[in-house]
Parts: sequence; structure tokens; C-alpha cells
Amino acid sequence: MTHRERIKAALSRQVPDRVPVDLGSTTATSITETAYARLREWIGLAPENPVFMSKSNRIVTPGEDVLRRYDVDTRSLMPGPPDNWEDIPLPGDSYEDEWHVVRRRPEGGIYYDLVGAPLASAVSVADLEAFEWPDPLDPGRFRGVEARARALHFDTDYAVVAYLPGWVVLQSQQLRGFDNFLADLIMDPDFACALMDRVLEYSLVLGEKFLSLVGRYADVVYVSDDVCIQTGPMMSPETYRKLIKPRHRR
Repeated sequence: MTHRERIKAALSRQVPDRVPVDLGSTTATSITETAYARLREWIGLAPENPVFMSKSNRIVTPGEDVLRRYDVDTRSLMPGPPDNWEDIPLPGDSYEDEWHVVRRRPEGGIYYDLVGAPLASAVSVADLEAFEWPDPLDPGRFRGVEARARALHFDTDYAVVAYLPGWVVLQSQQLRGFDNFLADLIMDPDFACALMDRVLEYSLVLGEKFLSLVGRYADVVYVSDDVCIQTGPMMSPETYRKLIKPRHRR
């Protein structure tokens, strides 16, 4: 089978010629900066400057030499960085992102932790209206993506994975603070829903534009969110079904 046929067979519940391999098509299936550097050294490849798929989690996009070394079946297609924002460096290995979330990496740590939630003190929908939201239609997000999608589809046999933002819960938690947001779900669900709706609207606008450019070439569309911890769901099934599932459905 070709790489694309193998992925499609597995997703169609058919038996492929071997188990499909995915490395780096999404942040959930890629590799951290430290592990990637060690991997390159172990298989005898020269070091390279990492291209980050997720800056906060230090997750990189593997180089083509690594993907071919392991005969990876997928290739990633993501929105690019915005033209109208650059992360603001702050003291102590920290920075402010385009959502005005502040993150800091502790000494010796792999990831950047949330240390500043810009809506932590918000109390009303008016505070959400006054917030400076990122622009989902910033041209930098879409520059070159259609040409890359077309090239991957016609010039290779890899399965093209279109990776879209969809983290309604996770981004709301980072804007509000994890503890505040979980409390809001119980104590002020109207506010929690208003916040999630603003995040959702961003994702829908960006996603619609992105898929209008690359959808015809994509074999897989990937959308994710964060609703669990290691021991189970972070909210009750009833709360999920009532407040969050309708937004995931959209």
C-alpha cells in the first residue's frame, strides 16, 4: 500500500499491509525538543534547529530525514504564525503569547507553565467584550498552506493531516486560569459558556478559512481538546454533556 492508502484503510476499519506510523502530524503525536535532539544523535543525524509545533510544550515538527528514516505515513498541515503578533519575551525564561497568556519555564523544565491568566479577574461578559482577542483571519496563518497542501497531495503519497484549533476547554482554562474556569462551570456557568463561545468562534472562523484552502487535499482533519487528567474526566459527565458537548458538536 501507499502511505495514504494505509492510513485510509485503517481509518475505514480495514486491514492495512502494516500498522500505520504517525510522527509529527499533530502535537499529540510528535516529540519534545529534548527527546528529538537525542533521537537525531542516536540514529546518527546531524543536529538541527528545531521548528516548534507548540512553543509552550516545546514540541517540534520532525525533519523530513527523520520521517523518512521511520517511513512515517503522515505529513502535517497547520496554520502558520500570525503576521501581526510576536510573542513578548519576559524575564526568567517567560513570555506573553497572542492570547496575552503568560508562561514560564522553570529551571531544568521541559515545558512552559501557565503563570499569568489574562482573564483571571474577569467577572462579567463585558470583560470578555473588552478583551483584545487574537485575529483568526491574520494572513500569516494561511500564507502558503494551499500550495503545501497541493504539493503533498499530488507530489507525494503521504496522508495529509490538516491540524485545526479546537481547544474550547483548554484555551478557556488558560485565559481564565485552570482553577477559576473549573469553578465557573459550577458557580457561574453562564460566564463559562460565554468565554467558551468566544474561543469557539475564533476556532470556527479560522477553521472555515483554513479548510476552504486545504480541505480538498486533506485526508484527515484533526481537532482536539483537553477534558481529562490521568485519572479520568476533569468535570462530571453531566457537566460535560450540558455545557461543553454542544460546543464540541459545533
